[in-house]
Amino acid sequence: MIDNLIADKFAIAMQAFEPFENMPRIAVAVSGGADSLALCIIAKNWADKYGAKIIGVTFDHKLRDESTSEAAFVADALKGYGIEHHILTWQDSRPETGIEEKARNARFTALEAFCKKEHILHLLVAHHQEDQAETFLIRLQRGSGVDGLSAILPVVETHNIRIIRPLLGFTKNELISVLDKLNQKWVEDPSNQEDDYLRVRIRKHMSSLGDIGLTSKGLSETSMRMARARGCLEYETAEFCSNNLIIFPEGYVRLNLANLKKVNKEIACRVISRIAAFVGAKDYPPRFKQLERLYEALTKQEKFEGCSFSNCVFSKSNSRSQVFICSEYKPSANLVKLYENKYLWNDKFTIILNADLSENQSILPIGDEGWRYILKKQPSLKKNKLPHKVIITLPALFEDGKLKEACFINFCDSEKPMIKGFLYTPKQSLTRIGLRE
Repeated sequence: MIDNLIADKFAIAMQAFEPFENMPRIAVAVSGGADSLALCIIAKNWADKYGAKIIGVTFDHKLRDESTSEAAFVADALKGYGIEHHILTWQDSRPETGIEEKARNARFTALEAFCKKEHILHLLVAHHQEDQAETFLIRLQRGSGVDGLSAILPVVETHNIRIIRPLLGFTKNELISVLDKLNQKWVEDPSNQEDDYLRVRIRKHMSSLGDIGLTSKGLSETSMRMARARGCLEYETAEFCSNNLIIFPEGYVRLNLANLKKVNKEIACRVISRIAAFVGAKDYPPRFKQLERLYEALTKQEKFEGCSFSNCVFSKSNSRSQVFICSEYKPSANLVKLYENKYLWNDKFTIILNADLSENQSILPIGDEGWRYILKKQPSLKKNKLPHKVIITLPALFEDGKLKEACFINFCDSEKPMIKGFLYTPKQSLTRIGLRE
């Protein structure tokens, strides 16, 4: 079914991600495009020999009229190869701004939730050699440093799964050849031809860049070398974080400022970036110029007065040798249902309820008004040792606009509590290596 050269090349690529558990179940993100469809078919061929099971998963984002029929096409196509398939549907309404980014985030959140529910530890994604080269050039155009020029990482660990990209050494033509030999059709996304996107414009110029020696293979190899350098820097950053940060279960951090001033500027900026990602729950690190400005304020100013930065608040502590970092208060909140009665709140708190939320219930930040209400109902909570800036950002259950339960505060104004459990589960880690893209 699969050409031996392709099969052997894929098997070698997968060896880099071993060991797998006994008889692993591995999910593949399949949009219906040539890349992901080829990946799923190649992976099925590999799995049959390895003793694994491949499960295709398609996310129907509903952003185009054709998305639902495309998901059905994928289901039908994979059925012909004996591949189990599931369709996940984006339930949220279409966002007004940042559609592409929000759809991408929703897709990975849904895929990860599916994998966790099905006890799947590995998710394959179909980025290939040209994707790697294009990403490198996009990052170069933005003036990125080592991290950005590492481009797409072969493996990224989240709390629940490994996101694996075994096709980074494969060309687009190799993947299309697999489908052509099988007479397998695929879906063409019209956005891949729209010049509004920088990636599309770069793609159209790649052939001319090849004329001067800037090939996708060469650019991909450069990104791999950058990734090795990045690994060394990440190790040093994780080591500093392990020894100089106090992490609280409510999602805030205390930083040893005195020691931050002693380390190399590159490591210090990475520490600040990692804290911002951990506390602020942002998908991407802040721009380096922004990091440098905050670094200068933290390490060069005689007295740091505090500032807002990347969804976080950096505040001076009682001790000049420490800085306190917590989430920035925002009255709105993002709530994603993972499965059953389990929700992801603001991309950083996992909340388990005793029942699904009803139409008149919501989970929002406590806020100043909510905190005043809590103290009015239960004055003893005034002795709570949590900083006020943290308290107002924590999730609370509201019913008909009234605060009924507050996570982490041990406040409940309901006869039948709704909140069963809660945990701070940020997207990024402060001490793990190889997390960020």
